Amino acid sequence: MNSFFEAAKGTPDPKSVLNILKDFFENNQSIAQNLTPEQCHALAMLFAYSRFLSRYCINNPQDFLDGFNNIMIPINDDLNNITPNIFDSQSDIKPIIRNLKKKILLKITLRFILKITDIIESMEELSILADKLIDLTFNHIKTQLEINFGKPYNDSVTIISLGKLGARELNFSSDIDLICVYKDDQGYTTGTINSNGKRVNIISNHEFYNKVVEDLAKTLSSNTEDGFVYRVDLRLRPQGQKGQLALALSGYELYYESWGREWERLALIRTRYAAGNFDLFEDFISTIKPFVYMNSINEIRNLKNMIDKTFSDLDIKKGRGGIREIEFFVQTFQLIYGGQDKLLREKNLLKALYMLAQKNLIGWSDHDILNKNYIYLRQLEQFIQMYNDLQTHKLPTDTELLLALAKKMGYNNIKSFKDDLQIRRNTVRGIYDSLFTPSKEVNNTTKIFNNELTLEVLSNYIINKNIKITNNILYSTKKIKESLNSFQSLKGKRLKDHILPTFTELALGSLNPEVALQNLLNFSDILLINESYLDLFTERNDLSKALIDVFSQSNYLSKILVENPRYIDMLSGGAPIKKTFIRQKTELLENLIEKSSISETINIFKKMEELRLGIMFLNKKLTVIDLIKGLSKTADAILHVLYLTICPNSDLIIAGFGKLGGREITINSDLDITFISNSEPSNDTTNTAPQNTVNSPIFGILIT
Repeated sequence: MNSFFEAAKGTPDPKSVLNILKDFFENNQSIAQNLTPEQCHALAMLFAYSRFLSRYCINNPQDFLDGFNNIMIPINDDLNNITPNIFDSQSDIKPIIRNLKKKILLKITLRFILKITDIIESMEELSILADKLIDLTFNHIKTQLEINFGKPYNDSVTIISLGKLGARELNFSSDIDLICVYKDDQGYTTGTINSNGKRVNIISNHEFYNKVVEDLAKTLSSNTEDGFVYRVDLRLRPQGQKGQLALALSGYELYYESWGREWERLALIRTRYAAGNFDLFEDFISTIKPFVYMNSINEIRNLKNMIDKTFSDLDIKKGRGGIREIEFFVQTFQLIYGGQDKLLREKNLLKALYMLAQKNLIGWSDHDILNKNYIYLRQLEQFIQMYNDLQTHKLPTDTELLLALAKKMGYNNIKSFKDDLQIRRNTVRGIYDSLFTPSKEVNNTTKIFNNELTLEVLSNYIINKNIKITNNILYSTKKIKESLNSFQSLKGKRLKDHILPTFTELALGSLNPEVALQNLLNFSDILLINESYLDLFTERNDLSKALIDVFSQSNYLSKILVENPRYIDMLSGGAPIKKTFIRQKTELLENLIEKSSISETINIFKKMEELRLGIMFLNKKLTVIDLIKGLSKTADAILHVLYLTICPNSDLIIAGFGKLGGREITINSDLDITFISNSEPSNDTTNTAPQNTVNSPIFGILIT
């Protein structure tokens, strides 16, 4: 027992641990007497962190020894050794699946508390354990139902995980969120042949797949003498608790198109394959994409209001500066920009957070704060849930338990723990509150726009801003003001009260007010076209400033922005500063697959790249050399892709001269190119413009 005394002293909760160690010794004397100091230490730490696993270890000491002795073997290896034949000849798989979970969970916990894995790796291990158990259980249940009812017509079904499991961030006592999709809503099962040779037990596909989900949920979540495997939450399916347990793919599509709710968008960001047919899962992802990724700030603001209403200060998940606020902050950007950028559809929160910073959608300082505190809060959540295998996110009220928790988090006392936690949560809340914060400042331009704008008033206003008065400045400002008078709608009121006055104020303070105002006047009509862009400019002053920076410095880039609202997204900072030639080619080829018009796709790609590079140059993120190289790579990528698309097997050679040949392309440069071929020109080739003549459609696309 002396080794137990020493082991208990080194834990966050010595008194309680010693009592449990005594219990272990009394029930397992032969094993306890032969434990090494390292095994004693591991056992004591396990008892300090998890009462739930303490009880399991006392009853199953060999599982503890197996877990500890094989602690360096990855969990994946353990899971790969588990095959479906563990259920052979078993009518009830519940005891097997429960004990299997606890045995692997014990090893995962030991690896975590002994610092072999960190919290991120531990959540990953908990997730792959859940994946394995879901897959085993699903396949067993489906096989049993096929024995009873036969195979469904055109059989194809998939189980999809969402929430923390979908993100591979499962906690010690997390629920698992699942939905079920099947392919064909028509048809029936093949049934079975009874003793009289008749085909019986024929049910519809819908009935069959609903039975699969019902039995899967019961098998995993029912509380037996061996406990439960996971609490299964099926409420994320269409219509929640009132909805069908399983639904055909067409049913999901109809539901999300017609009745999908705001919060369901957030849930569907973290969808991941769990079991069944993987191709059907990918079809589901393609189906829900238009619903999930939107550009409406109003809907996202409503989601934030819903979150704020469920505020609980003692809760590290739902409370001020808690886990959910970090999740919502990241998911807001994913909802807005994920439709255009596949990389932002990342399910894992920390990976998604990194992508936001890498694409300049958030600053690296915000990234570092949220990254650090998310890890901290998830570790704290893990310790809270690990204690009694309860899904709770609240700090314990018992002083001894709270002190033990503080020590697990690395503090010597409760006060320093709570003070640091409060500071962290306040910091997170500050970043969270930066979403949708309306500007309280009423600028001077708003004031003069709300009154009669005489030439004298306007002139005095411009003089007071130390701007040289020109006829163009007076004309553009007056026209922008006059354009507001015809707006009678709610959108028009928002333009009048906030957006255009803010734009005008920024334009007057820009590097070149005269040019900025002229381009702003050309742009003002576009704001009435798309409600989502009104929302963006209302909420994000940085986007407004980025637009005016372009308007004041480049008429060419301004013309592209005014031409089509689709290019506005480039201002958000979501584009990479530099792209490789391979990446440009890949993006263009992917765009060509999705579009029917080659010339339109090439034109859009060229303008998007010119905008990206031009804006980075204006913002001093690229040098003039970088700009020229980037534009030259864009031209090369377009020519390469056109060649691969239109004449991949020809002997045609495209030779570049001038700026293209020297890789010195500038904004809106011409391309000096010559086409060389061994083939004879066609009979209808004319000599009216010999420099424009080529026996290939590539030239026609380039000048379109």
